[in-house]
Amino acid sequence: MTQIKTGAAALAAIAVLAACGNDSEGGTGSDKAGEEPTPSAQQSDYSTIPDDSAPIEPGRWAVKAEGPSAAPLAVFDVPEGFYGGGPYIWTNMAVIGYWTVDVVYHDPCSDSGSAPPLGETIEDLAAALAAQELTSTTNAVPVSVGGHDGLYLELSTPADFDYSTCHEDGLHIWNGRPAIGERQTDRYWILDVDGQRVMIMVGTDATATAETAQLFSGIVKGATFVGAD
Repeated sequence: MTQIKTGAAALAAIAVLAACGNDSEGGTGSDKAGEEPTPSAQQSDYSTIPDDSAPIEPGRWAVKAEGPSAAPLAVFDVPEGFYGGGPYIWTNMAVIGYWTVDVVYHDPCSDSGSAPPLGETIEDLAAALAAQELTSTTNAVPVSVGGHDGLYLELSTPADFDYSTCHEDGLHIWNGRPAIGERQTDRYWILDVDGQRVMIMVGTDATATAETAQLFSGIVKGATFVGAD
């Protein structure tokens, strides 16, 4: 899976997804495997993911949304063997990200346009992803996470495509999303959380197993939301 390129985000220069192609249970997707896990110090019943990438202990971890709008924290029950940093939690198998999104590129290869002009509803975001060139999406279906309604869909990037011909050598699905440089599947939960549209993403490469998708999807489905502090 391609390396995340987050720019000013907390995971700048960290290859969060670089090791995702190794779909084993034993490793993690970070180059800091020798570090001690960050303890889950209690803040209410959760701790906040650090800005810098680090191994994290099992427990309830809150993730701040990356993107143009303020949003409630997403709190995940994280098992052993995970890393966290910024808007991400991950292992070498897959990554969970938490976002607010205001622009979906019509052409993700050249970062041009919006597809269509993006409104404020969950339906608007789902429609923009479905209208995007080069990528393909499943039909959006109703879903609920943490008592908040939304839509679920999956987006796949093309198998036979020269990603090096694109801006920054990859597809940019939305404004701020790290470039995708090879075939990948994203799973999106687009939710209305107290009037704020948010997106939780699970990203996997083409080698990910059904067990990997089930594990990470289960973490997302158990998420709750609390006011940003």
